Amino acid sequence: MDFEKLVIFQIDNQKFALPLSVVESAIQIVEIRALPKSPKYICGIINLHGDIVSVINMRSLFGLPEKEVELSDKLIIVSISGLKVALWVNLVNEVIEINERDIVSSDNIEYGGKSVKGIVKLENGMILLNEVEKFLNHEELKELELAIQEISS
Repeated sequence: MDFEKLVIFQIDNQKFALPLSVVESAIQIVEIRALPKSPKYICGIINLHGDIVSVINMRSLFGLPEKEVELSDKLIIVSISGLKVALWVNLVNEVIEINERDIVSSDNIEYGGKSVKGIVKLENGMILLNEVEKFLNHEELKELELAIQEISS
């Protein structure tokens, strides 16, 4: 049997998951500075140990209503196509280990216009399993890289 470790996070009452293998860390929310000329899902940048890291507003990405930053919010640091980004979420719940056969494939299921890799059925509900590589398309990644280069020069 193959098992996979997942990081469970929450936006409002909806739970989502990412493979632990793509998550570098989860940190407390910090000040987010604006990033002009960036893709619409990017709400700004943070300084993470001297690195400029873009912040994806996961609410905007999934088409949820906007809200103000709260001190309890978290940032999940991941890499998308070699670019380090932070995912702004409400809560990072836990890391769980599941049997891969408990993941229901969902080739044609979308949440907020973004495709979902699968659905994990647990005793206490369902979790949407995401692929970070699908959060930003190729054009959005290029736009983001250019915006970061512009403020870095």
